[in-house]
Amino acid sequence: MKIMKNIGFVLVGAALLSFASCTDFLDEKGYKMNYTYFDSDAGAEGLVAASYNGLRDFATGGFVAPGVTWELVGTDIFTGGAEGDTAFSYYAGTMSPSAGGIPWDGFYRYIATINQGLVTVAGSTLSDEIKTVRLAELKFLRSYYFFFLVQHFGKAALMLEPVTEPKLDIVLTPQKDVLAQAIGDATEAWNDLPWADASGRVTGDYGRASKGAAGFLLAQMHMYRYSQRWAGQGQSNPAMNEDRGAQPDDLEKTIFYAERVCNFGAGAGSGSNHTLAADYADLWRWNPKTGFVGTQNYRGPELIFAAMYFNSPFFNNQDNLTNVHDGGNWMHIQGTMWAEGVTMITVGGNADGSNNIWGWRERNADGSYQAGHHGVYRDLITGRPWRRYAPSPYFYSDEGLFGRQAYMNDKPGKLQDSRIYKGGNWVYYANDNPGTAGLEEPTVRWRAYSNGAGSFDPASIGKVEGDLRYQRGDTAILLSLENLNDRFPNGTPAEKLALARAERSYWYIPLQSMPKPTAQQVNERDVLTNSFLTMAKHLDSRRPTADAQAGFRDLMLYRLAEMYIILGEAYALNGQFDEAAAAINVVRDRAAWKEGESKYDHFYLFDGGSKADLTKSTQNDMRITSGFLSSMSEQQLLDFFIDEQGRECFSELNRWSRLVRNGADFFVNRVRAHNYLASGNVQPHHRFRPIPQAHLDAIDPKRPEDQNPGY
Repeated sequence: MKIMKNIGFVLVGAALLSFASCTDFLDEKGYKMNYTYFDSDAGAEGLVAASYNGLRDFATGGFVAPGVTWELVGTDIFTGGAEGDTAFSYYAGTMSPSAGGIPWDGFYRYIATINQGLVTVAGSTLSDEIKTVRLAELKFLRSYYFFFLVQHFGKAALMLEPVTEPKLDIVLTPQKDVLAQAIGDATEAWNDLPWADASGRVTGDYGRASKGAAGFLLAQMHMYRYSQRWAGQGQSNPAMNEDRGAQPDDLEKTIFYAERVCNFGAGAGSGSNHTLAADYADLWRWNPKTGFVGTQNYRGPELIFAAMYFNSPFFNNQDNLTNVHDGGNWMHIQGTMWAEGVTMITVGGNADGSNNIWGWRERNADGSYQAGHHGVYRDLITGRPWRRYAPSPYFYSDEGLFGRQAYMNDKPGKLQDSRIYKGGNWVYYANDNPGTAGLEEPTVRWRAYSNGAGSFDPASIGKVEGDLRYQRGDTAILLSLENLNDRFPNGTPAEKLALARAERSYWYIPLQSMPKPTAQQVNERDVLTNSFLTMAKHLDSRRPTADAQAGFRDLMLYRLAEMYIILGEAYALNGQFDEAAAAINVVRDRAAWKEGESKYDHFYLFDGGSKADLTKSTQNDMRITSGFLSSMSEQQLLDFFIDEQGRECFSELNRWSRLVRNGADFFVNRVRAHNYLASGNVQPHHRFRPIPQAHLDAIDPKRPEDQNPGY
């Protein structure tokens, strides 16, 4: 049976589903791990395909998906959710070399596959053209994996040959040498890989590494090495001063590769077919009312490299080919808020300090009100709320990630930047309860309310006390970026929240005014670690059941907009401010609301905008000038660009490595300033992850000195 040509990679126990050729890319033959099979061309192709499988490890399996632990939580803009891993989210004492899930062995499993593949493909009878491309793919992937290890651990075992027997005398190599090897591999890949064609294919297939992917990786690595300028000296903990092997031309090479991937500036005419999607929302394909838009993942020209998935559990899974909880992409459940079972209680919201129950169904025997059915239940759109990560308060603040300082007009991003709205899920609708025969209707009713913040009478907006606030199909939960201090001058924060909710027909979550829990309170319902903005970038309603863990969405790893931001930063650091502003404005123009495009009603309801401006373009508001950048200090430039990357790429599994690029103190200062749950624990030595104790115990002779400082 012919399958749509995707480079999907499935390892099933000891069986490898082989990829026979680029014509009939995936067939349904299984092969036992018999090394003689790899002497065939099909076996060589299978080794190449299997080498990509490590990319899926970021989004699959375990209590917390590895990508969440390693790239999202414990950063400036994301913290642990109500049911997250406290060790790596808050840099707690349990963050130790013996902690589970440290991504070490897994990467070496794929590096071993790559090393065998390099030998096997070189000796195969594949055509010279295909052989050159496949070898370049393998070198790109080895570079990708080694660069990940360097960023997280600083040093690594530089394994470059096939492993045919147990090897215990492993010595870790300093990061400058591992990085040099990774840059060498990626440079060879750049020289030999073709550009993806206009449809995103390489040698006829989706998902293979391309010249664009190699150029993106090289730009990242040269910028990382250039950033030794900040990471290599003056750290508050001298053990964190890094030697990355920086070279005088690293910034120049960053610009060289980024320009060519972007087809921009001196790189115009490079042959790159990559262009930005017309609309930021096109990338994520999510509608809060109907779910995933269409059937297929975005695979347009903005996508440079991704971990690919199929719309079928059979081709997505790792161990059990039909188990909807095995394999696939689990990111759709990792950062999903707890919309089902909303308690509809504002703690301390009443004038006497007691808890306010929002709406009612009937009076209890003691005369108190009983909360009604909220009408929001788990389904394929509401999602399965694992709550492993949540945005930090900095993400929402008018002075935070989308704050006024990022725009030349001194207005917060919520009034002009579409990315914060198009990348999140802001509304939930009352739906059916599949768990009961009655399919419970919402029974939340209007009532008058008064506390220290003010008073509300439903009659003032034409409502009748006792009538239903909403029915099935109506808005039941709505989130906003409103700061209630701007609306209510009096009352406690809880009173302001309770009064704001009394005035709305739906359960209202104004994120800037939500309670911020302590580490001991994160599992309380009405706090920012349970009620938060769900990232629409990962949601997937195509799964067979609401509880199914294995999703089908591709995991984007590299896309063109981020390359423009890296290019803009490199230009600015090189003193080329005109070029820097031009590169950022390519991204900003797409991020702006277009003329005639209707913004969310939040614009005038909560954000301070007017209805008259609801469909006006914000493109001129979003653009920056060279003077805006040149007026910044070096520290301000670093902060601006890391935040621009956050505004464009939030929740895309690239934040932690981006933070540590500028060194331990830069990383620690950002976390301490913007992630209050981690601020009291994070230390400079957390810039590097602990080397797994299992590795240190297994090698012979023992090398305890290989452990990173502080563990």
